[in-house]
Amino acid sequence: MSSLAFSRRGDCLAVKNTSGQIAVLSTSELAVVAGPVDDGHGEGSAILAGVGPDTFVVPSWSGHVSVRSSSLELLAETSFAPGMLRSLAVNEGATAWTIVRSVASFGEMAITESLFETPPRILSLPGMSIEQVVLSSGDQAVVAYRPDEPKHETSVGDIPSSTVIAWIDLTTGLVRRSVLWTGVLINDVAVSPDQQLVATGFFSLDPPLGKSFQPALGLVAPDGEPEMIAVELPADVGSTLSVDFSPDGSMLAVGTDKAGLVFRVD
Repeated sequence: MSSLAFSRRGDCLAVKNTSGQIAVLSTSELAVVAGPVDDGHGEGSAILAGVGPDTFVVPSWSGHVSVRSSSLELLAETSFAPGMLRSLAVNEGATAWTIVRSVASFGEMAITESLFETPPRILSLPGMSIEQVVLSSGDQAVVAYRPDEPKHETSVGDIPSSTVIAWIDLTTGLVRRSVLWTGVLINDVAVSPDQQLVATGFFSLDPPLGKSFQPALGLVAPDGEPEMIAVELPADVGSTLSVDFSPDGSMLAVGTDKAGLVFRVD
């Protein structure tokens, strides 16, 4: 598994694996109701809910994007170029999309009202190697990026010594505020309807840069500092890969290397 997303109704969950195969599960029983199918374009960035209540948007690294129904029927497809497509996100009302691409040694974010009709507006983000982006409101995006140096040797490989979470003004492209999170490698981020940010990844158990890292969830309040939160995970989970809130914020889905987990949020 590499990414997952709730449908807009919250009754099903789409998952994608590292080869690009897609399946749809019921949220009540986590039983497979459709798939797996394969667009043939590889893994790509995270799958996400589409504009319709029962649709999903499936990106690939090359820039190819498809739209599928909850039964995984192919509804539409398009392609973006140049540069590697790193992330794709849509706001709650589906009135704005962000497209993050790697161009040369810097990041580029495109803003558009429609994946298939409106030409995108380009924002250059120098110095940001963006890994994840979510639209937290109509005029704001939250991005997570990893500074190039320094890195820290751990049992899971060399990990950047910090992750930066930044709130980007989509009108100007300027950073409204940012948080430096030391000893954390973030794999995915999600924003709840009440603007609470949750991140998943590897967290240091021996701050600030201990060599013992564990998969965990982290919380960033709208006006607060980041902190790791204690959520019980199965003992055999080696990494958390993706996270998503249900449309009403009452459930949180977490994809791991061993299983898909759904938590109730209180």
